[in-house]
Amino acid sequence: MRKTIAYLTLVMVLPLCSIASDWKSYISYHNVTKCLPVDGKVYAIGSGGLFNYTFGDDKVNTYSKSTGLSSTNITHIAYSEELEELVIVYNDYNIDILDVHDSIVNIPQYKNSSYTDKTINDLTVNGENAYLSTNFGVVVINLKKAEYTNTYEIGIKVRSAVGDEDNIYALGPDGIYVGNLDNNLLEKGNWVRKTASYMHKLIPFNDNIYALNTRDGLFSFNTQTFQTTRMAEGPLT
Repeated sequence: MRKTIAYLTLVMVLPLCSIASDWKSYISYHNVTKCLPVDGKVYAIGSGGLFNYTFGDDKVNTYSKSTGLSSTNITHIAYSEELEELVIVYNDYNIDILDVHDSIVNIPQYKNSSYTDKTINDLTVNGENAYLSTNFGVVVINLKKAEYTNTYEIGIKVRSAVGDEDNIYALGPDGIYVGNLDNNLLEKGNWVRKTASYMHKLIPFNDNIYALNTRDGLFSFNTQTFQTTRMAEGPLT
């Protein structure tokens, strides 16, 4: 339990990114806004760019359009442990997949879509799927196939979303909505609000789902009863 809380806190709490102070010489990457620990290294967004730091050999790798990235000004990153791939989202809504060999696959469909408001509020990955939380609903990407699976227009602003084998969970302004994959989730009526708990982010970890409220703490989310249970006191800032 303590190990779980420690890991999730490391992923979510930005002040832990102070380790980036060890990389002061990389001036263009100094403003670190996201840190993501992955298998002996840390990926980070700094000044809209991407770099990673490998523990042990103190090696820093930087990524840019000159190394194959499709765009600039990165806003979100998330990692698939199952596929060993990093998902990268840019502020122009372009999306890249970066594998362990630094090969890059671009997925431009969302960027090129006809949606008027393409704002991406959050990015999560669970297994082979990535979930984009938008102002109209949830977009699901199959990372193994590098293609879009579905776009669900729920009719609410989704703060964060994640899925498992049975459901997709969408965090709205008034609680957590659940869409059962056995139903036609293209129909808004098949998304049901199961809890009115106010949260900021949903986090998949070790086949479980957790919910973060930066003021009140970290909660486990029971996918059978749809109840939240506090695991760590807040605030987490």
